[in-house]
Amino acid sequence: VGGLGADTLDVGDDSDVLVYNSLDSDPTLFNATDTTSIGTAIDAGVYDRIVGFSGLGSEGGDTIQLSSGIVSTLDSISTSVQTTDLSENVLVAGQPGLFVFESDGSSYLIYDANGDSTSGDDSQIIAQLESVSGIEALNLNDDFTII
Repeated sequence: VGGLGADTLDVGDDSDVLVYNSLDSDPTLFNATDTTSIGTAIDAGVYDRIVGFSGLGSEGGDTIQLSSGIVSTLDSISTSVQTTDLSENVLVAGQPGLFVFESDGSSYLIYDANGDSTSGDDSQIIAQLESVSGIEALNLNDDFTII
């Protein structure tokens, strides 16, 4: 979105496209199995903050565009928004994936390098969608595109 490092972007009222061509080279890596690990990564603050994101889970609004080097297909993105410990893998095992975790009134885009959200210290928060909450499922064909 704003280059490497933690950026803050206010997207306003228009339908914006936020592009991620690569991941940060020095992220906070963690195992996404439990809310404690995710909470520690949230507290570290090494991710982008997107203010004013609209339309998550519904038609219209803003879109996150991901390079195929991050995730290869929309099938690599979990449609269920997570709110509790991840006792089961929510991704396609064996390929990098992305899921959304809601905490304290915001949604966090979490990337996992091995496609297993329950193993390995290879998850990282890409972005916080500030004040986006109450979403149960993503609309993959509207919320995300792969380039």
